[in-house]
Amino acid sequence: MDLLGDILDSMDKNVRPGLSKADKILKKQHEEMRKTAEKERVIINNYKVKIQNKVADFLRNDKLDVMIFPEMEQVFRSCITEAVDESGSGLICHTFGKESRYVVVYKNPPSELELEARRYYDYRQWNKEIEAEFKKKKEHEARLTEASSSQADGSGETSKGSSKKPKLIHVECEAISTNPNRNFGMVSSDLKKDKRTVEETLNDIQQKKRQKTQQSNINPV
Repeated sequence: MDLLGDILDSMDKNVRPGLSKADKILKKQHEEMRKTAEKERVIINNYKVKIQNKVADFLRNDKLDVMIFPEMEQVFRSCITEAVDESGSGLICHTFGKESRYVVVYKNPPSELELEARRYYDYRQWNKEIEAEFKKKKEHEARLTEASSSQADGSGETSKGSSKKPKLIHVECEAISTNPNRNFGMVSSDLKKDKRTVEETLNDIQQKKRQKTQQSNINPV
């Protein structure tokens, strides 16, 4: 049976074609990628164990309330978050920074003032002195905002008040120009139009003169 097996194996090797050059290159690349991924997995696991030990030391140290990690890539920040969650100790994780981000672990919830300072003003350190400084800065900014808002409101009211008179004058002028005779007590231009002919007008004038002459004859002075 061993002899038959050796014969069959030799026949298979003769039948199976060898890998092409392109296939050999592709196979080598896959092998290198697999080795690289395995190395990264080992590095991440080792780092996570390191963080778990740091978290345990942090919990045992009663003098520390905050643990700040340096800036790092997202995969390592995830290791910190996972280690804190898995500890079941009630620690709180926050990630700060814009382009380069870092993680801060708290034993107690941070104040809203500290979160605002780290998130929006990029404060990397925090203590009582820095907190007092940041409060003054916020109060100063609030006063500037209030002053600029008051100036804007005042200029708005002034512009509104000054725009009323021209508007009223404009309306009055429109009314005058629309009906000038009615506004100034003048005779309507329609009434001024004499629609009689010249002959009719002369006849009316002569008739008025005759009536006046007759009245003067009837009532002599």
